[in-house]
Amino acid sequence: MWTDEFRLIDNEGNERSKKQIFGHIWSAFNEIKSTEEITYPWKVTSEIAKDDFIIDENTTQQDWRDYAEWCARLQ
Repeated sequence: MWTDEFRLIDNEGNERSKKQIFGHIWSAFNEIKSTEEITYPWKVTSEIAKDDFIIDENTTQQDWRDYAEWCARLQ
């Protein structure tokens, strides 16, 4: 089984975190958000999905869950 690699990219294109478990990326984003002022949009990239998850001020917890589920089905 191929393991995915998720990257958290800020609004300036800087990689802020890289994890193999999507939930860990979500946690990393929440940790950064709790200590810094976030300027949107941010994104999460996926090696397997080859699709970006765009994070903005309207992104809900359900959006995060839906993307995580979609990526899990691709593995």
